[in-house]
Amino acid sequence: MKTIEQRYKVLDELEHIRLRVGMYAGSPVRETKEEHVYDMVSKKMVKRNISYVPALIKVISEAIDNVVDEHKRRIETLNVLKLEYDMATGEISISDNGGIPVQIHAELQKYVPEIIFGTLRSGSNYDDTEDQAVIGTNGLGVKLLNVLSKDFTISTADGEKSFKQQFTDGMTKRSEPIVRDCKQNYTKIAFTPDYEYFKLQGLDEDHVAKIIRRLVDVAGCNPNLKVYINGERISIRSFEDYVALYAEEYVYEESGGWAIAIAHSDDAFQQTSFVNSVETYMGGTHVEYITNQVTNSLREFFKKRQKVDVKPGDIRGHLHVFISCSINRPKFSSQTKENMISAVSDWGTSYTVSDKFIRKVTASHVIQSVLDWVEAKRIANERAELKKLAKNLDKASPKSVPKFNDASSNNRKETILMLCEGDSAKTGIMSGRNPATMGVFPLRGKPINVYEMSPTEVIGNREFQSILTITGLKIGEPVAEAPDGEWELVTVGGKEVLVNSNDVSVEVDGVVYSL
Repeated sequence: MKTIEQRYKVLDELEHIRLRVGMYAGSPVRETKEEHVYDMVSKKMVKRNISYVPALIKVISEAIDNVVDEHKRRIETLNVLKLEYDMATGEISISDNGGIPVQIHAELQKYVPEIIFGTLRSGSNYDDTEDQAVIGTNGLGVKLLNVLSKDFTISTADGEKSFKQQFTDGMTKRSEPIVRDCKQNYTKIAFTPDYEYFKLQGLDEDHVAKIIRRLVDVAGCNPNLKVYINGERISIRSFEDYVALYAEEYVYEESGGWAIAIAHSDDAFQQTSFVNSVETYMGGTHVEYITNQVTNSLREFFKKRQKVDVKPGDIRGHLHVFISCSINRPKFSSQTKENMISAVSDWGTSYTVSDKFIRKVTASHVIQSVLDWVEAKRIANERAELKKLAKNLDKASPKSVPKFNDASSNNRKETILMLCEGDSAKTGIMSGRNPATMGVFPLRGKPINVYEMSPTEVIGNREFQSILTITGLKIGEPVAEAPDGEWELVTVGGKEVLVNSNDVSVEVDGVVYSL
């Protein structure tokens, strides 16, 4: 039995983060997914299985997001982001050419850099009366990385003074700040994640691939920010450059804080979207907002030009939608920010997909892929309907067909079916036919004009149903292949019959003859 003290606990903030990290940064358990990663050699996005701890990637991303937010506030002066990593030691550093005010906060009596990086729920995004298209919202962000690191060092300079402070053991210990005169502007954090906490041996290639992917995303969404990885600049200058990493053919446009693109998808609906530079890999209201505009416009195109009504879901299934947008104080479903839930009315912005954009999409491969899908679906539905009709025909016997006179021979290879027009024509044939080898069925005039008719329409005709019942043929199913070998007409039992060179015997008038 547990004691009262064992059953009921109160955790401090740092203990709660480490015990319930999923609430703050996502799953702490390593998982394997098929995802796009950036190939540093081909300079393209490639899809492969990748194994990583989501929570670790998220807290590292929080530090990158800090730089992005500051870049948006100071776009002219803070325009460099550098990340370096050491595979041997597992240490990672993130730096920029900005700087944090090295000043004492009058109320807290601490230097501002220590507050930003070492005090939970601190930040500069709490004034909800200001319009801000930034990532940070709750004042946790980079502090989570500090809590989940073995050591974490912050260095910054604001043009007058420099500041340096080290945190260790998950932010439970901190050194006294070192402040000196300095004329430079920069901010740098260097940290070693608590790999043991994440059940990792250290920094591995898959986690590096996820980090690089995040930096490539940032470069694509922030054309004025120069992004470097271990000294090498990512060669992406715009969101259009970013889209080109995924697709050879795409349609692109941008306006008023929105950049969108449409490419063809071979693997159901795909979306790659960003809100204020953070990836919303589960989508959200912004994705539905753009996708619905595109699918509705394309649906009208199919109705007018192709004379076919395509369901929105069938169009959507062939799209890869790319979106980068700036939203005022976006709301997300969780701290991990993978799904934006802000209502359109709260965005502080809007976007209407242009007619020019839609015209370009209608001239792209997307349209043909949808048409191919519609045709394949039509054929599949038709085959299903034909199979259903064929089952009904299987239940009918040729003997049940009115006015049909069958041939009496059991050797169906020697029999023929005569189709004639009307009862009078049948009467003439019946008087001179060989009843053993000749069957007769009178048609009621011309059965149907099959020009531009579907097989299901044809098979609905009563005369064709009778013919299929008599012959045993089924629309949509191949006729059984004849056996291999050569066919020839020979005389057996005083009659000419068609036999195959592989046959060893043949039956004529009830008598079996060896060949």
